[in-house]
Amino acid sequence: MNKRMRKIVYYICICLLCPVALFGQRITLDMPANAGIGMVLTLKQGLQRDTIYQGTFDQQGKAVVTLPDAYKSYQGMAELRLARQGAYFEFIVAGEDMTLYCADAYPQLETLVFKGSPENESLKRWFINQAVLQQKNGLLGEARKLYPSANRLTREMDKEIAVLEKEQGLLEDTLSHSTLYAARFMEMRKVLNTRIQPLIYGDSAMVASTRAYLRDSLDVNGLFTSGMWFDTLNGSLALYDSKAPYHAYFIDDMSQLLKRAGALAVYTTLAENLFAICETMSWNTQAEELARFLISDGRIQEPSGRLQMLMTLHKLGNGSQAPPLTQGKLPTGKVLLIFYESGCGPCENEMMMLAGNYKALTEKGYTIVSVSADTDEAIFHNTAESYPWQHKYCDGQGLGGADFHNYGVIGTPTFYVIGADGTIEGRYARLIDTGIL
Repeated sequence: MNKRMRKIVYYICICLLCPVALFGQRITLDMPANAGIGMVLTLKQGLQRDTIYQGTFDQQGKAVVTLPDAYKSYQGMAELRLARQGAYFEFIVAGEDMTLYCADAYPQLETLVFKGSPENESLKRWFINQAVLQQKNGLLGEARKLYPSANRLTREMDKEIAVLEKEQGLLEDTLSHSTLYAARFMEMRKVLNTRIQPLIYGDSAMVASTRAYLRDSLDVNGLFTSGMWFDTLNGSLALYDSKAPYHAYFIDDMSQLLKRAGALAVYTTLAENLFAICETMSWNTQAEELARFLISDGRIQEPSGRLQMLMTLHKLGNGSQAPPLTQGKLPTGKVLLIFYESGCGPCENEMMMLAGNYKALTEKGYTIVSVSADTDEAIFHNTAESYPWQHKYCDGQGLGGADFHNYGVIGTPTFYVIGADGTIEGRYARLIDTGIL
């Protein structure tokens, strides 16, 4: 064999031995009863479902899905939804090249067959075992209530209950020692069903232990791809309601989850969701605490959307330096800066107040600067030309403009009072609230 042939054989061997290096994870779907039927495959991440494949089964009911490189390290739940009313099911994607077979048009866990997937084979076995144990325990528990006195029958039932408890313990021990994602999923599902959802009815001991679990043990990375993200976070709010004993510890506890978030996507999503909770519940103090933690932690270098606003607002507290304007220089001395939009009712009222009190404001040493969120240049000029002050700006970018972002403006009108030294003295929604007049 010459040198060239040896090299060709070498490369062929490498390709045969290392298919993962050349191809992404492959999922072969073999569902003959769904020949010619459309389907969508999605992966779960936080509150989102990312569509990774949309197509149609061939005439034999087969389809091969190759995961994009962006998901090569994904471990979590996938959902396959068929173009039949109510036909869908979930399974684990965790780096396995596998085949999923089902002869029924409407797949169910019992009828799904997995090949080459220890994750899904284990999940199916554990899930069915857990369901059987729960059913037996439920039936025996109800029957035991009908025979309160000790007799031969109740003693036999008590023995069987003890056996079931032992089997449950063995199952939980197996899960705790398994390295599979399926085991983490089973554990998170049990916590959601037996501890988080019943929180509102729990006693103080249960509430305290559940809080300790969330703060110290919850696998936030596994939860992110489990499909239980919303239910777990939303259910946990019973611990931190404004009247609950742990309300003041909300951000302290959630910061522990943030610290355990491995991927930046998990960290950022959790931070955004926590801010949304604070905003929805009007927990202003907790929002400030969250911003303080995120800024000091430093993992989010380029925040966007509402999270950017939160972090910007925290940096713009009283005494902080006012950011420079991108459309001109802030005048020296005391400045009253207003962000507004033409056609906005509250804005028009405040702009009329501002124009009507222009002389009084200048006599008090303030220079007025206005920044408009108008996206139509003609509307801006038609409105602004009646204002008696000199510094009037508009970049046509609306609320997405750089100055709106730099000043953390979420809604209009917004006033900033800036002192002679260039530091922020206050942020307000109305001129009268500034106290200048």
